Amino acid sequence: MARRTLSVNVSADDDDRLRLLAARTGRDVDACLAEAVALLLERYRDHLPEQLTWPAAQPAGRDR
Repeated sequence: MARRTLSVNVSADDDDRLRLLAARTGRDVDACLAEAVALLLERYRDHLPEQLTWPAAQPAGRDR
């Protein structure tokens, strides 16, 4: 899987908490952020375009 570098702005408090979480879980901050993104995308998966039903995807023989 290709990786992409992003810049994320967080508050100083969130940065401190994120670094503490990373240290306590034995991971780096990037791994924690990657997990956070994955959880966010899973939570809102119904809002993503690939989850929409397109008219062309309706079963054959069904009236439109």
